[in-house]
Amino acid sequence: MKKKLQFIMILASILTYTSSYAQLSYLAANSTNTAGTYIDLGTNGTVITTADFDDANSAPQAIGFTFNFGCSSFTQFVLNTNGFIKLGNTNPSIAALFYSTGDG
Repeated sequence: MKKKLQFIMILASILTYTSSYAQLSYLAANSTNTAGTYIDLGTNGTVITTADFDDANSAPQAIGFTFNFGCSSFTQFVLNTNGFIKLGNTNPSIAALFYSTGDG
């Protein structure tokens, strides 16, 4: 039993190390800037508004085509100000998807 526990602890340590190492491999010095031109939405896009700038959801927006995902067909999505997009025409269960309090 002691050997099994020791094996599990060693395995967990290895798996934790490899997954945490992936977070350390990014170096800002290795990043590159890509030149581009700003394109104003103007007449080329749709401005999506929300009631607030934080923890808010938009009204359902039309995708413009039928999007098939997970054996379901979607024609609308709801945008959350935290960067979450939910397929369908219903809001996510909570607006604050990542933290429920400011000290998260």
